Amino acid sequence: METVRISLIGIGSVRCGSHIVASLANYFGERPLDITLWDADPERLELFHRLAKICFLMTRSPHQLSSTDDVREALSNADKIVLSIGRNCAYRVLRPENRESGGEAIPSAIRALSIDQYTQSTILSLQKLPIPIPAYYTLPWPPELSEEARAGFPFQLLRWVNGEEYPVDVLRECEKSPLSTWVDNPTSANYVQAP
Repeated sequence: METVRISLIGIGSVRCGSHIVASLANYFGERPLDITLWDADPERLELFHRLAKICFLMTRSPHQLSSTDDVREALSNADKIVLSIGRNCAYRVLRPENRESGGEAIPSAIRALSIDQYTQSTILSLQKLPIPIPAYYTLPWPPELSEEARAGFPFQLLRWVNGEEYPVDVLRECEKSPLSTWVDNPTSANYVQAP
């Protein structure tokens, strides 16, 4: 049975990271997954890798998991790419003199990473804004976090990875997610093609 190689680009996203990890930990499709995590922030990359290992153990997921700080390595040979680059990751990708404020940082980071060159891969964007890639799928998921939830998330993440709490709620919430559906059927998401 052929393995599906999935690259999670920008896994350190506060809004998306834990939901992506929990969804894939709950995924038991026909084909096994080989999942690679990447983020420009090494600390977030390590934390989400640890969270993924915990979630995969809890669900007894058979998927292969790795992380890398080299985006080219993460993207090479990927069958599917999931983009969830947040502002923190975008600012780390861009040099200080090239940083745009507001919503332009994320599309600029995607351009700087040359993700549009990976046309052999099926790309899913969880970004809220249009991105500079000729054709991709998009999902309006996961929902935006409240300011209170966003402020408390780093502490919650640390409780999970330090074993003080288990990520039961997020695993339960993501048992049937649109991301899992997309892995099996990309046409379940919205298709976007540049004009």
